[in-house]
Amino acid sequence: MKSTRLLSLAALACMSLAVPASAAWNQVRSLDLPSVLPERGTIAVRMMADKIAIRPVSGDAQCSQIDARFADGGKRPLITNRVMFLKDHVYEFELPKMKHEVARIDMTCHAATNKDMTMLVVMESKS
Repeated sequence: MKSTRLLSLAALACMSLAVPASAAWNQVRSLDLPSVLPERGTIAVRMMADKIAIRPVSGDAQCSQIDARFADGGKRPLITNRVMFLKDHVYEFELPKMKHEVARIDMTCHAATNKDMTMLVVMESKS
């Protein structure tokens, strides 16, 4: 796990290379995923956002659900079916037209290979 955390720190430093330079992307956090069974993880955020981007590092990830939860109690499912997220690809999700304060991101995911991996989460705010 120590090498996974070090890799996630290095990937965070490189994340700005994978998103448009004109956007105001904010690095949020990463979530370490196990390689065996899907795990429900939560990333607490409290940030105004227009988009959320997810990037798996150190391997592919398989997720069955990812939700953005808002401070006003609402939620926006980002995915609701089993989806494979490929290593080092950036997956962007638009939030509803009105700007919302994202309180947390809930993820049910696991590593697609036989080793643990990390998912990075960033958010974009246009103002």
